[in-house]
Amino acid sequence: GSRLQPLVFLKSAGCILWGSSDVLNVVFAAGDEFDLGCIFAAVGVGCLVGPQAAERFIKGRAPGEPDPRLMVWACGLSVLLVSVSFLGMSISASLGNIIFFTL
Repeated sequence: GSRLQPLVFLKSAGCILWGSSDVLNVVFAAGDEFDLGCIFAAVGVGCLVGPQAAERFIKGRAPGEPDPRLMVWACGLSVLLVSVSFLGMSISASLGNIIFFTL
């Protein structure tokens, strides 16, 4: 029921965002392999750092268990940050800006 709706939203949003991201990264690189490698490296750094940073804020009372309410807020914030990132990448003219917004 209603408890599954946010999960379905996050899964579908993730598929749409990261599926299009792979295609757009190639477009942003404009055929330069080095630029594409830098963009994909920045994506990898973001995938490594993002969850570790979020984990610090969602810790619950029991060790190793996240607080469900904080996790929902963290997931919503992550979708918002990815949307802002895509907006920033769309108006960027240089590789440095694209890498910044990719992180």
